Amino acid sequence: TDAKVFSQELRLASNKGRDFNWVTGAYYAHEKLSDKFYSDFTDVWGAAARTTYTQKADTLALFGQSDTRLAEGLKLVTGLRYEHEQRDLEDFSTSWIGAASPLTGPANRSLSSNQTSGKLGLEYTLAKNALLYANVSRGVKSGGFTTYNAPVIDQIAPVKPEVLWAYELGFKSDLSRTLRVNGASYYYDYTNQQVQSAIFDPVYGPVGKIVNAP
Repeated sequence: TDAKVFSQELRLASNKGRDFNWVTGAYYAHEKLSDKFYSDFTDVWGAAARTTYTQKADTLALFGQSDTRLAEGLKLVTGLRYEHEQRDLEDFSTSWIGAASPLTGPANRSLSSNQTSGKLGLEYTLAKNALLYANVSRGVKSGGFTTYNAPVIDQIAPVKPEVLWAYELGFKSDLSRTLRVNGASYYYDYTNQQVQSAIFDPVYGPVGKIVNAP
């Protein structure tokens, strides 16, 4: 495996104030992964397989977050992030070692996505060491490709980004210098959740693939 990663984040923030604070910025990342690995199927198919590919990803995001004092001890927290990601799988190939032609590929696949995540929350300070909070947030997990040995070309079809809406109520408290008590109640609502599953092929039967749950 040969992996190269470059990332850079630039942020601008307000001076720390009592009633209103904010931070905003931009983020960029470039990733390149060149991978080659071998899988032993001699007990089933009488041969070993070699898989090779290159994967590239470029991510650009803009973000901002603020907290606003609404009343004594009560604070509003807001955050927003917009992200564009371009992910490319290049020259993906799985071959039987010693065979004249590959099982799959060489093949290329691409996935482009634009996603928004964010947070809206209230925090109430009961005492110096006790906090109540309520949050609604939207999170996104990047899409991608299933890149282990693939005797079936459909295995490398892109997996869409996973989206999570999270709702949470909770408290945090330091009752003494040695005792901390926290608690939370939450509800998670997933869309396109990414799970390890399988697709069916007439020749090979079930073959592994990461899929989006219905």
